[in-house]
Amino acid sequence: MHRVGRCQALEVLAAGAGRAHGNPAVDLRRVAARSGDIGGNHHPVPPAPDLCRQQPRPGPPRRRLQQQKPAVSPRPYKRTGRNPLPPELPRIEHRHEPDSCTCGQCGKDLIKIGEDISEQLDVEPARFFVHRHIRPQYACRGCETISAAPIPAAIIDGGLAAPGLLTWVVISKFMDHLPLYRLEQIAARQQVPLARSTLAEWVGRVGVALQPLGKR
Repeated sequence: MHRVGRCQALEVLAAGAGRAHGNPAVDLRRVAARSGDIGGNHHPVPPAPDLCRQQPRPGPPRRRLQQQKPAVSPRPYKRTGRNPLPPELPRIEHRHEPDSCTCGQCGKDLIKIGEDISEQLDVEPARFFVHRHIRPQYACRGCETISAAPIPAAIIDGGLAAPGLLTWVVISKFMDHLPLYRLEQIAARQQVPLARSTLAEWVGRVGVALQPLGKR
């Protein structure tokens, strides 16, 4: 009991010494050795480590630094100038010949040595036209019969829209996301009356006609 009390007193003494020196981490062994309370014997006490001296921190391993560095990707090569037009587009050639094939200074004939070719991209807006199907009818006086070529097959029997017009309506609605009222306005600019109800009926008929393809 007496020794336990002295140990507690040493702890209190060490805490007070730490507050006085501004360092709460005071070695209790040094305090106990000075007071002669470690087993009643005096042992040499190793010097306390210098807590104010900063120890160098171990840096991250070299492999970890290499992983943290972002991979440098090569810069993509950007082609300068104008991109060539797709070769599958139809070409309409316009040849521009000089006004005269003779030299304006000496009067001799000019010789072709090359060509300067430049291309321009153009577009043809939606152009409405009419297919006229003419089926001549022939009669036999002897048999009193009339014969004619069969009516061409159509997506909508007896309908006004040809396959090209139906394709334009469906692609404009479902791929270009154009509502039917805008298609109605586009047709009205060319004096073609196409009601939205008619366009909606065509879209439904095309969907019914395409159902066998969707079931494959």
